[in-house]
Amino acid sequence: MKRFFLYAMVAAGVLASCSQSENEGVPGNEPVDLTPSADAILLSAAAPSVTVNATRSAGTIGGDGAVISNEWSGQKLYIYACQKDSKTGVTMSDRIADLNTYALRDEEGTVGTDEQISGVKWKNDESRYFPRSGAYDFFGYYGDDAVTGEARSEAMNGTNVLYKSFVINGSQDLMIAKAELSEADKAKLDAEDINKAYSSYTARREVQPSMKFEHLLTRLVFNIKGMGSSKPENVYVQSIKVKSKTTGKLVFVYAADANKGIKWDGNDEGSLLSLQERNGNVMQPLTDKTYYASAADAATPTAVGEALLVEPGVETYDIEVVVKQEIDESGNTVPVEQQTETYKLTLKASDVTKDGAAAGITTFAASTSYNVTIAVYGIKKIELTAELGEWIDGGDININPDDTFTE
Repeated sequence: MKRFFLYAMVAAGVLASCSQSENEGVPGNEPVDLTPSADAILLSAAAPSVTVNATRSAGTIGGDGAVISNEWSGQKLYIYACQKDSKTGVTMSDRIADLNTYALRDEEGTVGTDEQISGVKWKNDESRYFPRSGAYDFFGYYGDDAVTGEARSEAMNGTNVLYKSFVINGSQDLMIAKAELSEADKAKLDAEDINKAYSSYTARREVQPSMKFEHLLTRLVFNIKGMGSSKPENVYVQSIKVKSKTTGKLVFVYAADANKGIKWDGNDEGSLLSLQERNGNVMQPLTDKTYYASAADAATPTAVGEALLVEPGVETYDIEVVVKQEIDESGNTVPVEQQTETYKLTLKASDVTKDGAAAGITTFAASTSYNVTIAVYGIKKIELTAELGEWIDGGDININPDDTFTE
């Protein structure tokens, strides 16, 4: 009898353990058990894609200068997991505001190199595990060194969001992502289990979070082309600047899609951001005398710098280009005070052209790269000539004083 009772107790314990591990997510008004289960989080990340347009007139992730690869190169991502309603599939707004309820919060992960889809390697090679109860939405962001401070919660349009402040200088890429189920993952789950992703329950059915990151800024790639009869190899670009807003909030955890992404500061009137060049993995100012204008008859312009990442959704950009020429077309030294010229230009979305597409767009789009070619003429020596103008016969005037009555 005692032996039978012992077996019964063991069986009851096994059943209780299975029931707990097969949880379907707890209701929103109940506390969540953040104690790790035995199911590891195997997160994967898809590199952001960039579409390309051409225009007449940290650096980028997935791109180097004019080259776009849409591949990772070992970036560090930061991941959050916030509880969702396992019945409706909606992220719980009240849990967004409570940082103590996040299963993952500012967890650092590193992606691979030369890959479009990469498994995320957690910091210190440690594994991360799903909580024992609840279902979770996974959010992530990449902000280079533009993102600063602690994550903060704020109410937007009736629901809470989590954001970090940022200040961009033109060289940093801002990206966010939310894990979404693929059709293949949905096929692994029963219809009533779709909204339980992601959880320990769905992990045991081989459904793990996969995140596709999206660029939030517009990418401008600059080229310079020599024009005219002068020797363009003597002409080079010293700097290129574009006016853009620079400060705002990067919203990366949200319950409503309308709240996600960049929220620019309302009082930010914009600043001139300088184009930089890539030196290994470090961005630096343009190297003096590196970016010469290509020959006037060359088919391919000279690429300048890496790229500028700026505010999207605008119709025009104000641009300043500083060009310098020390030697004129005759080989003479140009006076120092005349060597440098600053050109103020306007880049218009309506001027954009693309093969196979209608000319012109309304605004410059986020996650889109535009090639901007600047035509530069060499400085011309001022040759002043003077010509003596002829006196023209305008006719005769005869005046006789005796014909005039004098009082």
